[in-house]
Amino acid sequence: MSTALTHRPATYDDLQEICQFLQSPEELFYSYPSASWPLTAEQLAEAYASRKGSTVVLLENRLAAYANFFRCKPSMRPVSVPTHLACCSIRA
Repeated sequence: MSTALTHRPATYDDLQEICQFLQSPEELFYSYPSASWPLTAEQLAEAYASRKGSTVVLLENRLAAYANFFRCKPSMRPVSVPTHLACCSIRA
């Protein structure tokens, strides 16, 4: 059985579901240290608006992961460390 992973640009409509990926304050800290628990779509929308390359990964057409780049400037190499959130089903 093959598992189909695809990706696409994230949208504001994805943010509420992405917030549900995190299961504890500790997971939030390692994914987005300046956010407050529980993560809300409003908090994530602020980051979404100020960061670059917001992308979701889909596992069999369902949201499975989210990533974006922060502190990324045109003069920087494209190896900036991404912020990433993954739902537990993809981590298992």
